[in-house]
Amino acid sequence: MTTRDDSTRTAVVDDDVEWRPMRDCPPHRKCLLRNAGGMPVIGTWDGRDQQWTGWAPLPVVPDWMKETPNGNNT
Repeated sequence: MTTRDDSTRTAVVDDDVEWRPMRDCPPHRKCLLRNAGGMPVIGTWDGRDQQWTGWAPLPVVPDWMKETPNGNNT
């Protein structure tokens, strides 16, 4: 995982993770959807809506985050 600030310094991006084309998005499953304005949204795609320009799967929850409700295991 290679993270860095984006060009605007308002977000952190991972150079190893890219948006996927909508043709590969499984319909009716929760995922990250990118709208035409570049805003990511957690939602589901119906297989027809043209407002989405890309998608990404949600990250898995690691074991260390499952150990306590707030993710702090200290």
